[in-house]
Amino acid sequence: MTHLATFLVLAQLQQGAGLSYRVPSGWDEAPDPARRIVVLRPRDREPSCECLIMIRQPQAFSGTAEQLHEAVVRHTSQIAPVVDTSRTETMGGFLVTRMHQRTALNEMFTTLFTARWSDRGQVIIFMAAAADMEQRYRSTAEAMVREIVIPQSSVATVPGDQPPSVAPQSAAPPLPSAPTASGPTRTAPPPAVGSLADYIYVVPNGWTASQASTGIVLTSPKSPSGEVCYIAMSPIAASSGDLFNDANRVWQQNFSRFGTPVTSTTLLNRGVSPQGWEYAVVRRGIAARGSIDPSPEGFAMVVAAKLGDRVATVSWYSGGTLTSSCFVDHHATDFPEVWPRFFDALQFRSFGPPAGDALAKGLAGFWESIGTSVGGGAVNQYIFTPVGRYAWSGVGQRYMGLSRFETAIWTNMAFGDGSFTLRGDTLTLRSNGGQSEVWLIRLEQFSEDGGKSWSDKLYMMRPMSTCYLDGCRNKDSELALSRRNQ
Repeated sequence: MTHLATFLVLAQLQQGAGLSYRVPSGWDEAPDPARRIVVLRPRDREPSCECLIMIRQPQAFSGTAEQLHEAVVRHTSQIAPVVDTSRTETMGGFLVTRMHQRTALNEMFTTLFTARWSDRGQVIIFMAAAADMEQRYRSTAEAMVREIVIPQSSVATVPGDQPPSVAPQSAAPPLPSAPTASGPTRTAPPPAVGSLADYIYVVPNGWTASQASTGIVLTSPKSPSGEVCYIAMSPIAASSGDLFNDANRVWQQNFSRFGTPVTSTTLLNRGVSPQGWEYAVVRRGIAARGSIDPSPEGFAMVVAAKLGDRVATVSWYSGGTLTSSCFVDHHATDFPEVWPRFFDALQFRSFGPPAGDALAKGLAGFWESIGTSVGGGAVNQYIFTPVGRYAWSGVGQRYMGLSRFETAIWTNMAFGDGSFTLRGDTLTLRSNGGQSEVWLIRLEQFSEDGGKSWSDKLYMMRPMSTCYLDGCRNKDSELALSRRNQ
């Protein structure tokens, strides 16, 4: 069983010298440089029997020992339903938690050992696929861990029943040419390679932020299902000259250890921000390596932004689009709910607003969105003219089966027109009746075939009232429209 938690806590961090350990008698040692781990397996077990000790390379970590351990336990608990979790205990310089998880296909007994010293942290994982294997070999893993000496260790006390009052400071994953625009106006020196100071961003409502030398991590609150989502900004790097190459490079660093489900599709977007930097987006569904589930268990995304001869990369990680609490409509082509507003606010100190009106010129034309469901469907159409006028029409239908031979259909239609203004990416529509609507927009190109063909997309976002059993509240909702050739 591949642990997604390993990526969430340890990917993209600085490495250092590991803790010294002694391989248990009767166990074989197999380094895996590509995954930056060492795997120990009992010699008397068949290779197909899942029983191992996984030793991760130490990583830079800016939080406390309790925060590191809590993050590892929390992330591991999201992989599969948890049957039972032990209280956290101390073992020498390590914090230790046992966990029993079960899916419809298998179960896993896991013991998590974490240690924190100086500015580093290390994780050791013992895993067994059956209760009898855990009972037979766990004492061997514990004996190995007890012998490990932690340098300059300030061992944490066992966390109490109350959750930590400080959010985990884990340094988690930090998850063709673009349309042209007028060149950006430099307002500061180019960003230095390895720097994080160039990022200007707004933390989504309810999320927490942490920063280390290896990245800035934004962490969502835990959903009722226990899911946690992440946005991570990596240090500025030298650009390869191709934004999709840069995005895929970071993708490989962060997500290559995961598998690609059968039904997963690579989605590509490219565009130019209102601030003037070109960007490329790579989106894919992911799953634990070896998973036989054809549907994605997780969703990952990498955005590469061109800052002259430098590149900034932002990663996203969450559950799959059809189940994640971070997606409002649970549709495979949608972006996470908080993403449009976060991306709208993202800027870089080395770039000022561009001269010109490339976004306004690209907005002109006929745009259409078609949505369907079991009980009905809807069509939205917008026409924007180069002289600042717009027209809108909306059609909605609901269906109800009256018998085996009859279906009732209700159709609602609405129309409107007026003038519009565009300032940056803020679109204001003023109807002839005097009413106004304010939208945040993105104008991008979209590809589902690996960049062989591209279509224009207009994303329009604003808060809308959404009603639930416990009442109604405003939430951001984004409308995706495709350019229609008349």
